[in-house]
Amino acid sequence: FKEIIQAHLFSNITIPELAVLAGRSVSTFKRDFESYFNDTPANYLKEQKLLKANELLVSTDYSVSEICYEVGFSDTSHFTKLFKLKYNTTPSEFRKHGVLK
Repeated sequence: FKEIIQAHLFSNITIPELAVLAGRSVSTFKRDFESYFNDTPANYLKEQKLLKANELLVSTDYSVSEICYEVGFSDTSHFTKLFKLKYNTTPSEFRKHGVLK
């Protein structure tokens, strides 16, 4: 179960697709996921992607849009909005200043 999640963490896979790969119905998958990770699948995946994006902003020269797609988001404006909600700064500002505000 955990290996399936980790293997697809930074892909653009949906929760129903993960459920199929795990051999569970969507409702059973969500229940098992919450039991194992103590979080909802959607929130856990979002948080992991944002953490990876943060790491890539610090450790690479990839553009913000490259990082967006690399971590599994499909829309740069949505990615920027989520990043700003979590870190109180945009990805570009974060990279420019190198520290969280």
